Amino acid sequence: MQITATSLQSVPLTAAPADLRTHRGPAWVLADPMPLALVTVWRNALHPTLLHFDFGLTAAGTTYAPAALADALISTVVTHAKATSFRGVILSTDRPLTPLLAALLSRGLRRVRTTFMPTLMLAAGTLPEAALPAGMQLVSAATIRQTPALQAQLLTQTFAAYTAAHQVNPAAATAPSNWPSLMLRDLVPDVPVALVHAQTLMAYCLVYTNDATSVDFGYAWGQDAAALAHLAPQTLSALAGSYQRLNGEFDDTDPFAMQIARYFPPVEGPELAAYTLVF
Repeated sequence: MQITATSLQSVPLTAAPADLRTHRGPAWVLADPMPLALVTVWRNALHPTLLHFDFGLTAAGTTYAPAALADALISTVVTHAKATSFRGVILSTDRPLTPLLAALLSRGLRRVRTTFMPTLMLAAGTLPEAALPAGMQLVSAATIRQTPALQAQLLTQTFAAYTAAHQVNPAAATAPSNWPSLMLRDLVPDVPVALVHAQTLMAYCLVYTNDATSVDFGYAWGQDAAALAHLAPQTLSALAGSYQRLNGEFDDTDPFAMQIARYFPPVEGPELAAYTLVF
């Protein structure tokens, strides 16, 4: 039988897989005639060019012919994306390479980014010891908050670097209104997170409080790799004095994030893959 796509409004929300119930964008149930999958799409205001989508399978869907299910899934999301003026679709997932995902890839999706999310022991980092070049100054998050000009530089540069690391799924032309909160809230206050020369920002390595024993890696950047290399060992060494673990989130499209990851021995951890189909 042919797979049909029915708007989610015609079925109870409780029929949706638990991890998709929070999405409030358009959604469809794919069925033949038994429900096979729920597909949902949404617009990400920070990345407005591509339509985000995700899906969950029923028990029947996990054993259904992956080629036919992939055809129906792609047709549903692409039709909606084109009708609503998106330039493509994107799926971010930590799923392994299942037969269905392989079938989706054979229909044009391509892997464009991998985010590595290891838990790193701060004491295991290999941190070179080197004196700062003349005129360079280490700055804490607390100092940044008290220095409007430096804070403005940081907010401008973080968005520019974020944009540079997201070329396939472009960021919006301007930073969202909550960008200052996203960048500054929960920064570890008392470790060096920025490198400054003559009141000019040269590098940053932003880390955020998580709990009493761990911190979250956020964002890193330097005027060049050498500038970040002057800062990062200072940041990580200071963190190791008070915390045990660094929760990593390193995009392979971000060379500065990967520079931070290379201070540590490889550690297995979750991976989040992004797949796109651009029209």
